[in-house]
Amino acid sequence: MADELAAAYDGTQHVYGVEDVHLTITSLEPYRDRIDRATLEHCIDVVEDLRGALDHRVRLDGLGGSAAGVFVQGFDDDTLRPIRVRMREAASALHGGAAPPMAFIRNTAHLSISVHREASREAAVVRHVDRSRHQELGEMHGARVALVRYRPCVGSMGIEVLHTVG
Repeated sequence: MADELAAAYDGTQHVYGVEDVHLTITSLEPYRDRIDRATLEHCIDVVEDLRGALDHRVRLDGLGGSAAGVFVQGFDDDTLRPIRVRMREAASALHGGAAPPMAFIRNTAHLSISVHREASREAAVVRHVDRSRHQELGEMHGARVALVRYRPCVGSMGIEVLHTVG
């Protein structure tokens, strides 16, 4: 789907490579060039403590879009909530009891495919998303979570895996 979407864009939007497509459970830190070692170690400890609660199930059901990008719509069966709550607590601990603005408990389980560099209505992309809104894409089952950092690439968004559990 990412290849089809990339072909539909007229502009220079960022399309994730297949190796970087991921489901974001929660964001611990706003986008940063550097993450200090103490912060990374704290996050690793939290994820390691979740080792027994990582089983998650997400139903993937069509494409969705917003001014920010295009995503696969994902709906979890509340198996992500305990992970989200614990990660929110971890973010709060890093910031004197107040989680940073990007560290919130999501109620969606979407997989981003593209990030828009500019909010523009690209007709071919709109048609593609509209045709795919209710396309059943299966289920995602997993018991693995990774801490990642965003690494912008030329024409794409990439991620760097910092630690994996499960």
